[in-house]
Amino acid sequence: MCAEYTIQTSAKKIREQLGRPLAEEQTIRFPERIKFTARAPVITPDFKLVEKIFPAQPFPNSRLSGVEDENAGLDQDIRRVYDVPLWKNSFANHPVLVPMTAFFEPVYWGHDIGTVQKFSVPETEVFFVAGMLIKPRVPARANLDGFTLLTHTATEQMMRYHQRLVTVLKPECAAEYLKPMSGRERFEFLIANRYTGELMVEKDRNMAKGWEKRVDVQEAKLKREEAYRQALAREKVSG
Repeated sequence: MCAEYTIQTSAKKIREQLGRPLAEEQTIRFPERIKFTARAPVITPDFKLVEKIFPAQPFPNSRLSGVEDENAGLDQDIRRVYDVPLWKNSFANHPVLVPMTAFFEPVYWGHDIGTVQKFSVPETEVFFVAGMLIKPRVPARANLDGFTLLTHTATEQMMRYHQRLVTVLKPECAAEYLKPMSGRERFEFLIANRYTGELMVEKDRNMAKGWEKRVDVQEAKLKREEAYRQALAREKVSG
């Protein structure tokens, strides 16, 4: 899942892409790369550009839906983010948009195994990933000073590289995600409006020595994801 991304842009360009005025609580920095525990810009429902933490724990990716027990069979129900105790309040009441120019995923199968690939949205200078505010554990904070990125099923293109895909919103519909709505309504909005088109892909780098030791674990994650996709198909739903 996405643990690294870039935001090589400016507040001015984000405002232009979003088509909305944005207030800044302070001078916002735009680091070349965002990794675990870094502070990064996000957009809150009152259209403020603020800095929040991309935490190491809880892991800063949260699923829009998943099976209750990934090791169980396919006869179980799918659990949506708005029903998960850890996430449901933040999802309903504390949405944020996370501006990006590219994100990175390590590859543990297929033609590009052993590399980290860079993904971006064609003909879009800045895109937005749906997220929500959370309380970080690492680094520890007492309030909603962190954020998590929402993920969902990968496209056929992304499945060649990774089993999940961050929930990308193109600029023309991103602002609507921040409107007040119930958790179920927000979920249905994302399922209907997330970007599932082709992404631009290029190699960023080779993974550091020792990546081969993680292949079995990652292949097991892929198998669990394939079972989850079968469960979605059984219910005849996309989310």
